[in-house]
Amino acid sequence: MDKKICPDCGTENEKEYIYCKNCGTPLKNEPSAEEKPQVTQFVSSAAESGEQPKAERQTPPPYGAPYMPYGYADYTVDGIPADEVMTFVGKKAADICPKFMRMELTKSKVSWCWPTAVLGFLFGPMGAALWFLYRKMYKIGGILLGIGAAFTAIFAVINYGDNSQSLKSIFEAITNGAVSLNGILDDAASETTVLSVITSAAENLISLVTGILSGIFGFYAYKEHCIKTISAFRNTCADMRYYRIGLHSIGGVSGGALAAGIVSIIILNNAVSIITTILALT
Repeated sequence: MDKKICPDCGTENEKEYIYCKNCGTPLKNEPSAEEKPQVTQFVSSAAESGEQPKAERQTPPPYGAPYMPYGYADYTVDGIPADEVMTFVGKKAADICPKFMRMELTKSKVSWCWPTAVLGFLFGPMGAALWFLYRKMYKIGGILLGIGAAFTAIFAVINYGDNSQSLKSIFEAITNGAVSLNGILDDAASETTVLSVITSAAENLISLVTGILSGIFGFYAYKEHCIKTISAFRNTCADMRYYRIGLHSIGGVSGGALAAGIVSIIILNNAVSIITTILALT
C-alpha cells in the first residue's frame, strides 16, 4: 500500500492523511504515475470533442484534519496564516475565524459575539467573564470578575440599611408570634424605597451596557489574544515539528476555567448575602 513520507520527520503515513500523524507537518498529495496519464487523457479527449471538462467532485477532508472553509487557506489574520489560527481556536473555529478575517479585511474592531452579549445581559460583568475564561483569556475574565464583585459589594452596602430594617421587622414579627408569614413578607416587600429603585435600575443598566460592549468587542479581544499567543509561541517553540500540536494545546477552550468561574460567582454572591444578613440581624 502506498505511503506518504513526512518531509520533516520521515514518518510513514497512510495515503489519505494530509497531516503527519507524528509531527503535524502538512503532507503533499502528489499524484501517482498511473493517475497523471489518466488526467491528461481526460483533458485531451475533452478538448478534441469540444466539451469543457467537468470539475472533479471535492471530497471532505479525512478524519483529524482541521476544517478549512473553501478559499480561506490563502488568508492571514494579522500576518498569521488562517489555518494556524483555526488550529489554535479549535472548537467553533469554522464560525469564529471568518469573523476574524472580516475584521481584518474591513480594518474594523466591531463584530458581534452572542455568548458574551447574552451572558453579560443576564448576569452582568461576571456573566460575560465566563466566556473569556472558557476561551482562556484569563486576564480579561479576571478583570470582569473583579468588576462584577465590586459592583455586587457596592450595591449590597447601599441596600444594607433597607435590607436590615426589613429583616429585623420580619424577625421580630416571627418571634412575637405573627399569624401569617406570607403577610409579613408582603409587608416587607411593599416597603420599597427610592434608593432600592435606583440601585435596581443601576444593576440593570450595568448588565445592559456589559452585554452590548462585550457583544461588540468580544471577538476583537479574542482575535488579539489569538494573534499575541500564537506569535509568542512561534518565537519560543523549540521543535517546529510539534508546532501545530502545541497550537492545539495552548489554544482551544478550558472547561476547568469555566467551572472555576461559575463556582467563584456562586461563592461570592452567597458570601455577600450571608454577611449582609448577619450584619442586619446584629
